[in-house]
Amino acid sequence: MRKQKIPAHFRANAAQNAQRRYLQSREPETKKIEKKREATADVVSMCILVALNKDFGLGEGRLQRVADRAGAVADQFDLNKKGVGWEKAKKKLAEDISDVFTGDFVLPVIIAPKKARDWARLGEQRDAADAVVKFYIKAMREVMGFGKDRTAAFVQAVEREYRAFGAYAKDGDYYGYWKLARDMGAILRTEMTIDESGASEPVFGKTLD
Repeated sequence: MRKQKIPAHFRANAAQNAQRRYLQSREPETKKIEKKREATADVVSMCILVALNKDFGLGEGRLQRVADRAGAVADQFDLNKKGVGWEKAKKKLAEDISDVFTGDFVLPVIIAPKKARDWARLGEQRDAADAVVKFYIKAMREVMGFGKDRTAAFVQAVEREYRAFGAYAKDGDYYGYWKLARDMGAILRTEMTIDESGASEPVFGKTLD
């Protein structure tokens, strides 16, 4: 039997992959913003996979197909972004899925921002989350034939899973990652680990150290 390539979201350390991206200190603000965008994209991607399993019954094989296709959509988006800029790339992505989804995915707020800088950071996170959800909307339409109704149900399921993550993350980012590790472990029937070292600057909730 040929060994399948396992997507990053399926690896045993999926939760720690996300936290490693941003639990850092003493970095330039631009670097911190990029890490927050990447961490948000990773968390939303895992919420998507959990939602697809819980609500639509996708197992590891079909989840891999969808994740692979979403990755290809993301790669094309990055190429467009480099060529025409973020806003035009977003517009093109929205046009590509307009037959099944015409809105935006608005990332729920876990901790309400208090400063203008924090609101700006939330905006960056929301942009990242909206893009990732749309990558998967396009992938689900192409791979699973999702229409408007199932796409709407999918978006609601992703929001629910992110809110569940957020309920844990309010007490600390690692609690949020533990929730995702538990859910992904149940899907894959394997234990998933979380690296709890080096926490200093959380995105989703206070650190526990």
